[in-house]
Amino acid sequence: MSPHRSHRGFTLVELLVVASILAVLFSLVLSGMRRSKGSVKGAAQQFAAVLRQTQARALGNEVGASLMIEPDADGGITIAEGNLLPFMECTVTKMPPAAAAGTYPTSTELTLSVLNATTADLKFGYKLRYFAGGGTANSTQRRGPPISDWYAFRSTAPPAATVSFQAVSGQTSRNAYWPPVTGCGGCCAATPPPSTGLVACVARYPTRGSVAMRFPKAATVDLRYSGTGNAPSSTWGNLDAKGLLGIAFDQLGGLDALMQQVPASTTNTTPSANTPIDPSEPVFFFIVDRAERMKMDRKLATKSGFWVVIQPQTGQVDVAANVPQTGVDSAALTAARANARQSLDLGR
Repeated sequence: MSPHRSHRGFTLVELLVVASILAVLFSLVLSGMRRSKGSVKGAAQQFAAVLRQTQARALGNEVGASLMIEPDADGGITIAEGNLLPFMECTVTKMPPAAAAGTYPTSTELTLSVLNATTADLKFGYKLRYFAGGGTANSTQRRGPPISDWYAFRSTAPPAATVSFQAVSGQTSRNAYWPPVTGCGGCCAATPPPSTGLVACVARYPTRGSVAMRFPKAATVDLRYSGTGNAPSSTWGNLDAKGLLGIAFDQLGGLDALMQQVPASTTNTTPSANTPIDPSEPVFFFIVDRAERMKMDRKLATKSGFWVVIQPQTGQVDVAANVPQTGVDSAALTAARANARQSLDLGR
């Protein structure tokens, strides 16, 4: 009988079994990594498709079309259609006394009489523009194209309202003005009133409609790094902690507004703290791996992130891969957005 051996080497079969197990485990890990990146890219592409569909719905529609972005407490994102009501048409019953010729204040106070809605509905308006009336100084019908740009609008105590230039879209005291009302002199004595009267149209915040898309569990929009322009510290430079967000396209397909949503209900009649804007710079949405977003200290360093970018004038929507950054400050974010724009400009 041979003596018992306490030590022996691995056989070739055992080594092959171990190697095959390791190969399977490695393939599973690699497959998981690929699925994660694929999920993020797929979510970015789906989100871009929903935005393009919304832009298409806006074409030729006077009030345009909108989407709502609804974050939840767990980092998830739901995209819903926005319901837009017709413009509120108003007569202007009070404007401030005439200012010195050539002086254009950046904001003005109005009193409005609403023709096709209730006075309380003015709380849900976010922008205003003027049209010539339909033939008499007291006409209540619009005639022809608008005679002004869109101005920022806010009414916390209807029928009083404040209308302001939108500095972010380039309106200044040199290139914008307030059309005056017949008989009051208007805000600028150098600008004559329209001979056919004046009608103000007020656009209303959208209300949340049916769900258009739910981001998969593996992906989300990192609102901390999403926003517009090149100043991430500005009000709209990042979209974090703004609650329900709205994106609107106008009837020509351009990007009409970026806004905090105000539900049109009797339980919430307070306008949002931040005035909606008509962006003059692209709007960026940073799509990332949801688990990675929760654990990474350097979020912009991700190699699996994607940017969904909306061009303001045309409303064109594109997707670009993130170029990893070493920091998370404003300079790093500006560089990441610049790389995304350059990638789109080069057609990559």
